[in-house]
Amino acid sequence: MDISLKQLIYFSRATKRESVTLAAKQLNVSQSSISVAIKDLEERMGEQLLVRSRQGVRPTKIGSQVLKEIDHIERHISRISQLSNQPVDFIEGKVKTSILTSALTHALSKALGDFQVKYPAIEIEILSEKESVYTKRLINNQIDFAIDAGTAVKKSLINTYQVRSFPRHLWISGHHEKSDANEFDADSLKDEIIYVYDGDNEFIEFREYIETLEKIGLNIQWIGAVGAVRSLVEANMGMCILSDLSYVSENMGSKNVYVKQLYPTPPPFSLCLYSSMIHKPSVPAQRLQTFLIDYIKKTPVPEIL
Repeated sequence: MDISLKQLIYFSRATKRESVTLAAKQLNVSQSSISVAIKDLEERMGEQLLVRSRQGVRPTKIGSQVLKEIDHIERHISRISQLSNQPVDFIEGKVKTSILTSALTHALSKALGDFQVKYPAIEIEILSEKESVYTKRLINNQIDFAIDAGTAVKKSLINTYQVRSFPRHLWISGHHEKSDANEFDADSLKDEIIYVYDGDNEFIEFREYIETLEKIGLNIQWIGAVGAVRSLVEANMGMCILSDLSYVSENMGSKNVYVKQLYPTPPPFSLCLYSSMIHKPSVPAQRLQTFLIDYIKKTPVPEIL
């Protein structure tokens, strides 16, 4: 006999409310979902659990015994929830979302896991796809929302909510003899060895930018030891690209070394949530959006990215 927790919860709520209609409103599901689940439970047990009338529903003798056992189960669930400090909510449904980079999907996996503990009856499907694809899916109501990392983009018929914005800077450091250049571009760097500290990868697009430089033929050398990078630059054996000025000031400061901003006005790096202006999100989708937004806002940057 295969009995699900959902069937037991539906039966318990309908019995305590003495109404399938009120139970459906409480659980945010259809009345038919409650009725079908209870009927299936009765069939699996081979017992009538509810007496149905115009006044509502009430448990049979065996139904009252089942209700007591369900109360025990819910108390155990509550205790488990307290151990994890995560209240359990029995909202049911499915959410489809697109998370636009594999790194971001990995970083948000903890948040998604915590969400599933709190909302065990909500199923989440994650799609990884390009921006043009998820925009069409949002408009056609094929996904509930999308999360992307990068520059915030305004799109027609799409709500853009910038969850969190970070300063993004790329700095180039070199020997003082090369400090006369006002600007740097790919052509001016082709004769240089460009060192990149391998641990300096706070922002996804920083690494993407460096990989772009590699593709156009610049001599990029990834170095794992920051001291080695500093020594090479100070000895006029190459230049270095970094993404954070405080890091540059702390680790590259030297009378032999200058630091200049590679991009005079870099765009901010943002985590954005995109949703449709046309379609109202379901309650499960709203719960997941709120949960992820809260997680992104309060979690330290390295843990997100």
